Amino acid sequence: MRTKKLRKVMRKLREHAPTDLPVRVVRRAMSKRKEQHLGYCLRGARAYRIVLNSNLSHELQLEMLLHEYAHAVAWKQQDAAGTLEQHDTIWSAAYGRTFRAFYGRTPYC
Repeated sequence: MRTKKLRKVMRKLREHAPTDLPVRVVRRAMSKRKEQHLGYCLRGARAYRIVLNSNLSHELQLEMLLHEYAHAVAWKQQDAAGTLEQHDTIWSAAYGRTFRAFYGRTPYC
């Protein structure tokens, strides 16, 4: 995904699906041994960090950005609920908000 497109997507997400901390996105090539990693989200003390595999197509990087951004949206609420499940109903609702923020419609419709 080009930097200009990434910035545009992030502006839209920040506006329509805010998080409790700032979100930083980086892209980097992931080793072949870590092919299962398409991307991931980490929470630091002052910001979330989303890492996307730069070897992916632009379309898949976008999908992974939406997926990982949903983790950032859901994290605080999951902590409050005491859940350890990464892809629970809280995350699913956050993914729906993230997806609608970008596409303007509900996933899979």
